[in-house]
Formats: sequence, C-alpha cells, structure tokens
Amino acid sequence: MDTSLDKQVGGHLCGAASTKGCGEQNQDRFRITPDGILLLDGMGGHAAGEVYAELGAWKGEQLLGAGLTASDVLDGASHVAQRVEGALHDHGGAAACAVRFQDGGGYDIACRGDVRAYLIDDEGARPLTCPDTDPAGRLTCYLGSSGTPRPQGCCVSVAAEEAAGKTLLVASDGVWRYLPLRECVEANRRCPNPHDAACAIVDLALKCATPDDATAVVCRPANAADDAE
Repeated sequence: MDTSLDKQVGGHLCGAASTKGCGEQNQDRFRITPDGILLLDGMGGHAAGEVYAELGAWKGEQLLGAGLTASDVLDGASHVAQRVEGALHDHGGAAACAVRFQDGGGYDIACRGDVRAYLIDDEGARPLTCPDTDPAGRLTCYLGSSGTPRPQGCCVSVAAEEAAGKTLLVASDGVWRYLPLRECVEANRRCPNPHDAACAIVDLALKCATPDDATAVVCRPANAADDAE
C-alpha cells in the first residue's frame, strides 16, 4: 500500500487507501478534510499526471475550506490543472470527485470521468454518480487541456436520512473497473473501521490484477461506526 489514512472529521469516520498500478508511480491523489473528501485520478498514466492530481487536490482542499460547493471545488481545481497544461501533454483524460459534508450527516457530491461514488450497506451498493451525464444541469468545469472535448460531470445530494447507517465509497477506476461491487459490499460488511475497509477494497483490486492506480475512500457517520462495534 503506497498511502493510507485513518481520520475522524466532524461527524464522520473516514479511511483511505491508495496504491500504484503498473506505472512507475501512483498518480492518484486524495484528501480528507473537516469539510469533505477529494479524489483525483492522474492522467491515465501519462507523464506528469501526478502534478495535475497533486495541484488539483491542493486547490480543492483550499476551496472546500472556503465553503464552496462540491461542483465549484472541481471548477477551481481545473484552473490549477490548466496552468500546467504543457506538462499534461494536451491529454483530456481527467477524472475527479469532490464531496462536501452536509450539516447533519448528508453529502453533496460532484464527479466527472472515471472516479465514482457509491452508497453501500449490507444489502448492496448503489451508484450515486453517472459520469457521462449531468442531470442537475450543471457542467463541472473541465479538468485538463482546452484542446479536447469537455467531459460531462454530475452532481448529486444525499440527505442525512438516506446516508444514515450506510457507507460512502469514492473509488478510482483502478478499483471499480476491475473489482465487482459485491466484493466492496463484503469488505464493508466485515470491516467495522473505514480505514480497514478501504485497505481491504484496494487489496482486492490488486488481487483482481488491476493495472491502474487503485484508490478507495470510505466514509461513515460516526454514530453508525459506533453501532457496528
């Protein structure tokens, strides 16, 4: 495991794990802050993808702290990415997700591309994001080069009542593209601690021979974790 984190922020218990795939280094980046979660994928293994992801995560963390919406956080992170456009090799494969914690336990989520979010309980996993559509009518700003078509994004809100007793999983495509969701559900069921669940999910992705960087961020309401114990 390249990176892992176990953290309580506000009313949430969060854990994350990330490891590199077949590339020379892990280009995924994540942040867990008192205000929310960020997960940025690199540029599909292209050179300097880690530069895009690190700068985007840095800016996104600032914007979460400043109170911006999840979609505006992605918008701001994109401007930072565009400043290093030369290092991005004019490649438009960006993918990112920003989650803002709602007061009371819900989530506001904005995703684009191959980073996806799911709501999980013992019964199954429900996709929260549709990367190729924008049902809310808000196009989150392009993360990458201005020379390629803008990828669509989507924004969704999860009320506290809907999130209660469930786990939020945010995963890069190194996880969800190769690991069946039922395995994520099982890892979530057997691991009361979100950090342990995130590590288990990434380990399973590696066992499924994912060639991509694999990152999972797991978040639960603190009271739900107490109940599980």
